[in-house]
Amino acid sequence: MYKNYQEQKQNTCLICFKNLNDAVSLFSLFSFNKILCDNCQKQFKKIDKIELINEIETVFLYEYDEFMKSLIFQYKGCYDIALKDVFLFNHLNKLKRKYKGYTVIFPPSNKDENDKRGFIHIKEMVRCLNLPIEDLFFKNTPYKQSSFKFKDRYKVEKVITLKEKTTITNKKYLIVDDIYTSGSTLKTIIKILLNHGVKKENIKALIICKTKNNVEL
Repeated sequence: MYKNYQEQKQNTCLICFKNLNDAVSLFSLFSFNKILCDNCQKQFKKIDKIELINEIETVFLYEYDEFMKSLIFQYKGCYDIALKDVFLFNHLNKLKRKYKGYTVIFPPSNKDENDKRGFIHIKEMVRCLNLPIEDLFFKNTPYKQSSFKFKDRYKVEKVITLKEKTTITNKKYLIVDDIYTSGSTLKTIIKILLNHGVKKENIKALIICKTKNNVEL
């Protein structure tokens, strides 16, 4: 695990630790600041899908499969902050162009878990976009989304709220989340923004991975 990731050499894959100079492919020759080996890059099952969620353009990058499940667990559950850049790496230049001028916001995560791991996982994921980031929301009741059955996910609307003394302006907001299952979290944040006067055209969403329809985490 990469607990002391800043001390690690930059010539190894962040996932499998293979030397990035081994078995260099044609694609690799044109890849700058490479952080993943070709084999690990192929494990990401891209879907590059766009849907309207409550009339908001939402981009989905990957399928939530066993590889992604394991990777997110290692990042969030094992506190492996070195993995923070791997989730957006394959799309980075495109995303920077697409969301230029946006401010990134994200769903609240459990404070106790954030304190244990020493970082807010989505906040660290999006730093590579070089966009302004605002931490606007908190959970008024400790809970895990996975603790709700699929049919009860709508209850998250009663849990997520704005932090005190938070001001929402009509700037452009990009909502980023790691896993999309029922969409309840995303819909709740969209509703909060709209209720505070943000125009629909100034809201977009980016989801790292999407589960299959009606599949529990």
